[in-house]
Amino acid sequence: MKTLVFTISIICTTLAIAQQNVNIPDYAFKQYLLTNTNINTNADTEISVNEAAVYTGYLNMNGAAISNFTGLEAFTNIVGFNNTGNTAVSTLDISGCFNLAYFDCSGSVGLTTLTMGGHHQLSTIDASNCQISTLSLPQNNVVTYIDVSGNNISSIITQNYPLLTTLDVSDNPSLTNLTIFPNAALNLNISETNFTGLNFSSFPNFTHISVSNCPNLESLNVANGSNTSLIFEATNNPNLTCIEVDDAAYSTTNWNNVDATASFSENCSASTSGLSKNNTASLSLYPNPSNGIVNLISSETIEAVHIFNLAGAEVLEFNQTNQMDISELTQGIYTAVVKTQDGNVSTKKLVKN
Repeated sequence: MKTLVFTISIICTTLAIAQQNVNIPDYAFKQYLLTNTNINTNADTEISVNEAAVYTGYLNMNGAAISNFTGLEAFTNIVGFNNTGNTAVSTLDISGCFNLAYFDCSGSVGLTTLTMGGHHQLSTIDASNCQISTLSLPQNNVVTYIDVSGNNISSIITQNYPLLTTLDVSDNPSLTNLTIFPNAALNLNISETNFTGLNFSSFPNFTHISVSNCPNLESLNVANGSNTSLIFEATNNPNLTCIEVDDAAYSTTNWNNVDATASFSENCSASTSGLSKNNTASLSLYPNPSNGIVNLISSETIEAVHIFNLAGAEVLEFNQTNQMDISELTQGIYTAVVKTQDGNVSTKKLVKN
């Protein structure tokens, strides 16, 4: 009986010790952690749960060929994650790192899946030049910088980021949906994408818009009411012939980074919907913003209403009605294109809250 009790005691003690250590199966990741004296404070051959939990610094692993980040979830209080140029990793889950303020995995060319969490302190996100196809950005209000260029992301939704100043979504050929909430002083790079139409007229605080090398772009509206404060570039867009602006004379004089085949106009004949735009019918929408029913008051009989997102994609259509239900839309800014039976077309900004 004493031998049995002694044996059970040894087994239980061994299990208890094992449970106190973080499971880190990847050799390269574990070696980095073990050689960091700020993490491995007792200089042994394991990283304890406590050592991981109390560490509040950065994980700087640039160039390290780490394929499995199991164990990262134990580092709940790190403030920075840096693992650029990692060609070995395909999936990365940082959702357990609640206190991240800085994240950079740029150049991880094999990375296809990135899982993020709340990260209420995260202000800088650089996931450029990977192979990410799906991305859900954190829901907080302190993000200032996002670079997800050079990926295969199809939809990017920036939450209510009032401090966001830089958004780079360029070189995402699969991108079909870009939803941007109103932001202060945003520098946007949407070059090397396959959008056919873009409308930024509802964003008066943009400081810089770069729309170049877009082979399918046919219509572009940047008449946001503050063109004199805007830096603008739109080159190598072979199908773009008209750019809608606040003042054609001003843009012609001051915006030189445009194709010779494109001209400026205060009323381009083609909108992002492909419909004519003359705005002769009197139209109002209320309530606006709305999270459900929107009423339309028009001086003419309405034939059809087309709702487009910022990427120029039609998301809803209503026929012969003075009321529409937009409850199924995600929060954001849209364009309502209203065609009357007299053939007139009006456009209105529509906000879903």
